[in-house]
Amino acid sequence: MLTWPDVPASLHDREKVTGGIGYLSEWRFPGALHATIVRSPWPRARVVGVDLRGAARLPGVVAVHTHEELPDRLFNPAGEPPDEQLDESADRRLLTDEAEHIGDGVAVVVATSARAARAAAAAVAVDWERRRPALGLDEGTVLGEMGWGDDVEDALAQADVTVAATYRTQAVSHMCLDPHACAAGFEPG
Repeated sequence: MLTWPDVPASLHDREKVTGGIGYLSEWRFPGALHATIVRSPWPRARVVGVDLRGAARLPGVVAVHTHEELPDRLFNPAGEPPDEQLDESADRRLLTDEAEHIGDGVAVVVATSARAARAAAAAVAVDWERRRPALGLDEGTVLGEMGWGDDVEDALAQADVTVAATYRTQAVSHMCLDPHACAAGFEPG
């Protein structure tokens, strides 16, 4: 077991615990670009069309993209720190045209300021085809349509033991001390 003197200190431990390092949103990076994701307001929907023209015309907008312009790569949103098991369960794309959750990203706006990026994201017009969401595990048809398999009854019939119960709990989320943010820099050469 490690005790305090034996625990290796990270580069900024003292600054973190004393509040000296601040939050990423408080830092300033001259010349930085800002990105905002346009997210689905629906728990399950297909993007029928996206009109980026209004957003692209706004002052400060550098780029506007949908999933069609991004590499088709899967990732695990819980992939911090990198881990082989998390890599094997990569199941999300940064942007999609098939929203499975409220908040799934469907477009991204890049602008010269956070305010310009948010304004442009609000100007992206998305035409949605709403679909019935899976609201519980007992909705096997919807789960099958989502690629989770539709042979649930067969699997239960072959199981040695099954438990039938209903569990309910409040929505729970871990609480980060920092807003979700990322900063990256590029230096030529």
